[in-house]
Amino acid sequence: MLGWFPGDKVGFGGRQARTLITDWAALGRTGRFHAGGLDVDHRLQAAERAVLAIHVTGDQLAPETSTAHLLSKMPRAAVTQHRIAPPPFPGKLDPHFRWLRTPEPVADRVASFFGEVPPARSAA
Repeated sequence: MLGWFPGDKVGFGGRQARTLITDWAALGRTGRFHAGGLDVDHRLQAAERAVLAIHVTGDQLAPETSTAHLLSKMPRAAVTQHRIAPPPFPGKLDPHFRWLRTPEPVADRVASFFGEVPPARSAA
């Protein structure tokens, strides 16, 4: 009706585009990814890449069971998993977003996964 999801008004998900909400709804109904009409599940099934999965303890928007379900769709992938405790932060901010207040533990895991990237050289 609105062309977008008023999550900021209803207290979930923030303001999101109709296409994202349509994808979320389909995923919730079927457990299958068909983002933008693509059969993402088929592509995940065939993926033979290294995958980094980071789970933030207590994340209600991406619980550990959801992460496990997603990873089960990639049986050929070489998966590295990490669990990170969310940083303490006053208020009701969900760990899904709270880790952004102190992103170093996540950034360190990502940097380690991809290997340290040397700083760019300045042109002399």
